[in-house]
Amino acid sequence: MPTVICLSPCSNTNLSVPNIFRAHHPIWTGSFRIFFALGAISAIFLMGRWEHPSGQINVLWHAHEMIYGFMAAMIVGFVFTASQNWSGIPGIHGRKLQTLAFLWFAARVAGMFSNSFILNFFANEFFWLLSLYWLLPYLLKEHPRRNLEFIFFFGAYAVGSCLIQLQMAGIANTAEYGIRLGMNITLLIVFLIGGRVIPYFTQKSIAAAPVDKKPWIERSSVILGYIFLISDVAALTPTLNQALCWAMAGADVNGDGDPELFVGEPGMGGEDLGYVWAFQGT
Repeated sequence: MPTVICLSPCSNTNLSVPNIFRAHHPIWTGSFRIFFALGAISAIFLMGRWEHPSGQINVLWHAHEMIYGFMAAMIVGFVFTASQNWSGIPGIHGRKLQTLAFLWFAARVAGMFSNSFILNFFANEFFWLLSLYWLLPYLLKEHPRRNLEFIFFFGAYAVGSCLIQLQMAGIANTAEYGIRLGMNITLLIVFLIGGRVIPYFTQKSIAAAPVDKKPWIERSSVILGYIFLISDVAALTPTLNQALCWAMAGADVNGDGDPELFVGEPGMGGEDLGYVWAFQGT
């Protein structure tokens, strides 16, 4: 019997290509997929671009987009992914995730091609407020509720974005506060999450490295973090800010195993050193 070759799709073969815009596409099943991709693309475009599409050198636009565009995508992608582990319920996906991604993208386009303060304001603020609204059930479902700080963090991002936009529109001289607020909220998130993740991976990587976190030091490090946030946003003395940086980072890696154990595992010591230095670099 001769072999039959189908020149058109056979009736019993599904050769359809998944449509990325459909809510059931794999990219919309986890927030980290779409937002990490958007963040990476925006970073490539924004890092070396100080010139606004209008042709003017716009430092404020560049700062706003690096903090509330690039970093926002990374933070939102991480938080909504982690919220599944915090709460034990499925993370946002499908239409909700598409809506957030669309708002993020709309805010970037509005900032590049529109001088309308109202359009830019609503695109950016609606993204943060809707993110916070959809994050709340995950924060409240968690027991114990260890991550309620993200209510403040997302609210602060919304405020900081607005402060930069106000100066870009010539309404108020508030951009410096918006830049400092956004940078330090991101630093505080890295600080809090890193303080939990680094000891965990240390213990998993080195069996002989018991993690002995001292609760009173850990609580103190969180307090120092908020003091640093207030100090830096208020533009207090750089010496005070540097001292707070070292103190909060050092306190947060307390109990991260016996230092002698890191002699044979330099990668683990480097992890802590890099974490501490990240704060000094700010």
